[in-house]
Amino acid sequence: MIDKDIKDEVVESVYERYLIHYPELFVYYDETKLAHIKKDTYYHLEHLEATWPIKMDIIFLDYVDWVDSVLSSRGVETRLLKDCFDWMKESLLSYKSSEEIAYYISLLDQASNQLQSEKSK
Repeated sequence: MIDKDIKDEVVESVYERYLIHYPELFVYYDETKLAHIKKDTYYHLEHLEATWPIKMDIIFLDYVDWVDSVLSSRGVETRLLKDCFDWMKESLLSYKSSEEIAYYISLLDQASNQLQSEKSK
């Protein structure tokens, strides 16, 4: 399991990067909707953690497809989800001291590649 402090730092880092890279979010979303960015990032981390005990990548990669379809149906572009996974990976790289974190980084990389290849279809 990922330490709570690390999760919190990853979530805050992703949130800050969204606000830097997509300042228009301040225009379109109120504080309640912006808070969903943090909640969604926590959900992504929870789904990552679910794969660790059995090391079945497909669990997370199926989740990636599902969450992309849900968000797309609500008008959220795939690139925003891909960015989230890229930023999560970058943030976790500073904690790459365990086999578990290395596994999560690998899964996030696969998820990002999966979203990129689906986007190019």
